[in-house]
Amino acid sequence: MNNKNYDVIVVGGGIAGITATAYLSKYNIKTVLFEKNEKVGGLIKTFEYKGFKYDGGARAYENSGVIYPMLKQLGIVLENVHNPVSVGIGDNIIEFKDKNSLKDYQDLLSNNYPDNVDEIHEIIKEIEKIIDYMEVIYGIDNPMFSDNFTDKEYVFKQLLPWLMKYTVNIKKAQKLNEPVNEYLLKFTKNQSLIDAITQHFFKGTPTFFALSYFGQYLDYSYPIGGTGVLIDKLSEYIKSKNNEILTENEIVSVNTISKTVTTKDNKEYSYKYLIWAADLRSLYLNAKIDNLKKSEIIKIEKIKSKVLSNKSSDSVLSVFINTDLENEYYRKIIKGHCFYTPDKRGIGTSMMDKRDVFLKDKSENDEFETLKEIVYEYLKLTTYEISIPSLRDASMSPNNKTGVIVSTLIDYSLFNYAKEKGWYEDLKEYCQKCVIDILNESIFEGFKTKVTEATCSTPITIEKVTNGFEGSITGWAFSNNMPVQSELTKIAKAIYTEIPNVYKAGQWSFYPSGIPTCIITGKLAADNIKKKMRK
Repeated sequence: MNNKNYDVIVVGGGIAGITATAYLSKYNIKTVLFEKNEKVGGLIKTFEYKGFKYDGGARAYENSGVIYPMLKQLGIVLENVHNPVSVGIGDNIIEFKDKNSLKDYQDLLSNNYPDNVDEIHEIIKEIEKIIDYMEVIYGIDNPMFSDNFTDKEYVFKQLLPWLMKYTVNIKKAQKLNEPVNEYLLKFTKNQSLIDAITQHFFKGTPTFFALSYFGQYLDYSYPIGGTGVLIDKLSEYIKSKNNEILTENEIVSVNTISKTVTTKDNKEYSYKYLIWAADLRSLYLNAKIDNLKKSEIIKIEKIKSKVLSNKSSDSVLSVFINTDLENEYYRKIIKGHCFYTPDKRGIGTSMMDKRDVFLKDKSENDEFETLKEIVYEYLKLTTYEISIPSLRDASMSPNNKTGVIVSTLIDYSLFNYAKEKGWYEDLKEYCQKCVIDILNESIFEGFKTKVTEATCSTPITIEKVTNGFEGSITGWAFSNNMPVQSELTKIAKAIYTEIPNVYKAGQWSFYPSGIPTCIITGKLAADNIKKKMRK
């Protein structure tokens, strides 16, 4: 075996691992980042398909007082443009231009659900209240990305007044922690209305997190060159500080006594501290703990049981569509980024019941045809996230052509079952066809004749790329027995594990997760190690 010694080893090259490594590099701490894939970035990437550039994960960035302050602190320049967001139901589409656009959104809902106008009014009031909380919480750049603590004017005029308001508002927001679908049942029993508001959020999404997004839409920006440019810039920074990124290197074992990790090709590396920024299940399955103290083993086994028994959150179906249509065709309909529901009926509980019955019984002779019927009905009634990169950056598509990304939340289990039965490729192709047909009959009427090429990614694709449990793109599903921290006020504790000298970061370290929380946990882990190494 080869042996190399590092102060810190980071496992997982998604945004959390990249962030942690970047800050450790800033602190001049000898670090190596391991990534099992050919490139770092995880789900944050920009790729090329037949001359069109597409964003493979996040379609834009929500700053949340985190992303751009981080880049500023690291001295990284990232050119970006405003990312306008639209929301549509059927033939009606509105753009979120400012906070007053909530009135347009209220009208959109009222026009589609005229029997629920009063209920919609009350729901909008709730959204406004939650947006007010979150505006205070994100009122200044997150202080953990600030170097101004010796600046008295900053401390006394910005930081301290904000902290006082933050303390009050974070408590108010945290009380709204129940799943948003359950919360909205207090205002309306119209499941279609609830679906229109919430079905593009992950199952069990906390109310404060979901409803505040109608304010966060105004905070979106798009990097010139695509979302993957962020990863490129951070990678360049790490290398400029003489730290290493080892791609196509999967860690398959962690020896907690010798403080070493072993790669798939049997190379061994030692660490003083380890940051696990990958699927948390793989840490607990691959960590050798037999020689630790009995008290430590008991604690580790207890959390391991939680980690292995909890469920993942939703995954995503994405279709990438090359078209012979100019940008202006799409610009007249949406500005570049849209959450669109073709059918106001929404998914509903009966649709989910059909899926569950199918997966439980699996006894019909024409199983694949039944599966196709369930999937088609779902795709007709779901909400789509539509992103057109070249409406933000014209260089993302060839001249006089436009690439369209269409995504929707979808259940991993359907695709996994199809894979087991040998139908996976057929189901993938069927989903791609359905999505194009549905858009052709709704928001982009007649565009199908201009589609030249298309490709598709599924939860199985994501599982393969990230090694993440069930292809989840936001970590854990909601449960009453969460294996990780789920209170914003306690996010600083999210990085700790029961394994000596091992930290965790990323989407599996905190619930609910997103790019900002992944960045925060990555930096928290790096900062904690910095303090320990300087003692």
